[in-house]
Amino acid sequence: MKFSEVEGMVELNSLPKIRVKRIKNAHCFELDLDATKFSPYSRYCLDSAYHSECSKGMVEYVSVPHEMRFLPLSESLKQPHPASSSYWNVLDHTSFNNPKSIHAGLLGLIAFYEKHSRLPALNNDSESEECLAFSLEAAKSVADIAARDLMENTIRGMARWARVEVTSLCASIGGVAAQEVLKFTGKYTPLGQWLHYGVLESVPSARLKAEPVLRGTRYDDYVAVFGEEQVGKWRKLRLFMVGAGALGCEMIKGLALMGVCAEGMLHCTDDDTIEPSNLNRQFLFGQDDIGKSKSATACKAGTRINPEFKYTTYKSLVTPATDDLFDEAFWESLDAVIGAVDNMDARYYVNSRCLWFNKPYLDSGTEGPSCHSLLVLSNLTSSYNQVSRSTNERIPMCTLRNTPSRIEHVIEWARVFFEETFTLVPQLALKFAKDPTEFLSEKKKTDSASGLIQTLEQIAAFAELKNASKALDGCAAYARSVFESKFNLAITQLLTAYPLDYKDVMGMPFWTRTKRAPQIATFDPKDQAHMNFILAFVRLMFRALRAGEPIGPEQAGKAIEAASLASAGAEKVNSRAVRKLIEESKDEAAKEQSVGKFDSGEEAAISSLFSRASGTPHDNSQFS
Repeated sequence: MKFSEVEGMVELNSLPKIRVKRIKNAHCFELDLDATKFSPYSRYCLDSAYHSECSKGMVEYVSVPHEMRFLPLSESLKQPHPASSSYWNVLDHTSFNNPKSIHAGLLGLIAFYEKHSRLPALNNDSESEECLAFSLEAAKSVADIAARDLMENTIRGMARWARVEVTSLCASIGGVAAQEVLKFTGKYTPLGQWLHYGVLESVPSARLKAEPVLRGTRYDDYVAVFGEEQVGKWRKLRLFMVGAGALGCEMIKGLALMGVCAEGMLHCTDDDTIEPSNLNRQFLFGQDDIGKSKSATACKAGTRINPEFKYTTYKSLVTPATDDLFDEAFWESLDAVIGAVDNMDARYYVNSRCLWFNKPYLDSGTEGPSCHSLLVLSNLTSSYNQVSRSTNERIPMCTLRNTPSRIEHVIEWARVFFEETFTLVPQLALKFAKDPTEFLSEKKKTDSASGLIQTLEQIAAFAELKNASKALDGCAAYARSVFESKFNLAITQLLTAYPLDYKDVMGMPFWTRTKRAPQIATFDPKDQAHMNFILAFVRLMFRALRAGEPIGPEQAGKAIEAASLASAGAEKVNSRAVRKLIEESKDEAAKEQSVGKFDSGEEAAISSLFSRASGTPHDNSQFS
């Protein structure tokens, strides 16, 4: 633990970190520290009526790194778990011996390969028995594996299907491997040397001894495991997949490889188009696909994986408003539905339609920071509406802007700031540049006069940066003004409204340990954090402006000429046109005021925006 702001026993504040010796209860822990010579801990109350304010100080949990050692492959085969640990990684808690059986089966396969230079033949009883004998013999030299722990049917199954490649299993193992690569950074704890994963229970019991009828096709591996009848069924499936993003790409790849919908039809819808930011994870898309429909592009890529793959694509949402497109006849024709969207409203609606038409529904995606997967069967399982977690509740904007108290608040504040500054405004400017008249017409239908003025003001500021002769100077000045606005003026205004000693109507202090008062940041060019903000802001704004090569640290603070503020053929935003539209919106807002459409608070905000738009100073007294 690390302490700060402790009153009385101030010696704790100077210690880098202290080991926790014992946790007594949820609110008390004992430190491995001799504090007999420390000054006494201060336990006074700001207000005797509120005992919660007695204890003063902040405590922070500090993660302590520890070194993990792993054995080389030749040694770890005989000692599967690390020397510092005596446990196996268990995924199936209904069978704790399964990892031991799988490891013994692996040793048997290695011995079989060393003898025959190949893996056992598919569903060959004699060779599976030979592999079992190798496994039992090799397991004798492995620490912590006894003969009574081994499940022989598991080893036989490994030998019978050692040659097959099942797409879903490959994807699962690939995902685990990718996570382990990330753990090389030291941020997360890696697996304890081996992870044994067996899914023999997915094989139909009738297939355990049945001889496969293989026809030399790309589906032989699936026929060998699941049988020709089952493969024939999923080839004829009529599926509806909602969403064709990162998860949708993975689904389409898997369906195409397995031959699903080869004789049926995959209906796929996604209203979104491909953006450059999608390319790092949505692997069916390429640079040439930017701007194209996600559903059409992903399904077309599926035919490159398997020419037999059949599909129909849509570029539409699945909502009550699209019931004329996805009507009753459409839903009745389906065999199952796959959800691959993170939009909660869409998931709830698709779930309700599947329940109404009695269709199986496989929902996957993310819920907050967690992954989520659920199979919904009418009258057999819980529905998505019943089991979905409330992890997607939005953090109130007032909390983000004024009183962030948790790390997720800070992350969300940064995300919103980034999106508004470097994504939303450039996108609005691009739409405006394409057709200013249509842009204004659409905004008038959806925005209030004040909202329209604010939008146009942001576009105008972006346009002035884009059309400036010195992009670096403009971006640096803009970054400096944003720093002042976010970390000085906004905090000054907040502390003016709620001083450090402010109390609410109940007499409780407004600023507490969980809602701490912010500190005003006065810009200092010698402060590395301040300069990092300016440099990062300038780099990001350069990219948004397409103003040339990325800015390096050595260029920060220097006045350089920007060679070109836009790529060849790119349209420039006309800042004068934007200013003219601001004036027109100002007049319309004045008319709205005259008919009483805005209350006094909105009128004051509009007045301030008018002054900013016209470039004349306004009276700040109303905001004091």
